[in-house]
Amino acid sequence: MLRAIGQWNDAIAAFVSNHSDFSYLSSLRIQPTVSNTSQPGFDIYVDWTKSPISNTTDDVGLTQIFPDYKSTIKNCTVNLAAHAHHGDSLNEGDMQNIALHELGHSLGLGHSNYTGDLMYAYYTRGSSAEAVSTLDVYGVATLFAWELNTSSFYPVNDWLKENSVILPSDIPYQGLPVSPENARPQTLANNPVVQTLILMFEILIHPEIFAFVILFIVVLVIIALISRRKRGRAV
Repeated sequence: MLRAIGQWNDAIAAFVSNHSDFSYLSSLRIQPTVSNTSQPGFDIYVDWTKSPISNTTDDVGLTQIFPDYKSTIKNCTVNLAAHAHHGDSLNEGDMQNIALHELGHSLGLGHSNYTGDLMYAYYTRGSSAEAVSTLDVYGVATLFAWELNTSSFYPVNDWLKENSVILPSDIPYQGLPVSPENARPQTLANNPVVQTLILMFEILIHPEIFAFVILFIVVLVIIALISRRKRGRAV
């Protein structure tokens, strides 16, 4: 989570340095505080659960927004699960990607319709390191544009309804850089190929699937024996 926070801060700073029209974003920075108890006065709270958020789906991240009576967002809670639906633990790389996505929601972003973007609705375990894109930060810049004239800002009805944001033609779509201390660790456990193999193995040995795997192997062995016996008789 701390690396994900740092990665968002890096992305916003890089975006502002390349696009001076959005210099007002320079004041937007997430300052983390780690505590074992809930403390008042923060904009974003992060809670952890051992199992998935939902009992019926494999949701491992959920952000809840809490507005006031004027539809102004006062704070939000990010819920992250440490395990997938079948009890498989998530590695550091997956958790950083998921935390990045949920932090995007906490900044006011909805889901992207581009499958390669950080804010796309679905995530595949074992994916490579995600990057905060120029589209993501441009969306945040659109949401925080009221900072240009705070004296005249007043929330309107349906302020929290989703609105589409399209990246301007003069801003290329690309992933924004991240500093070494906030980058995803380059370990064997975070290697996408290794993760895919581990995920396949975990699926195969799961009790609900393992019995079918054994049955399938037994059937293959019986077919092979019958075929061998028939060839022996032919000789």
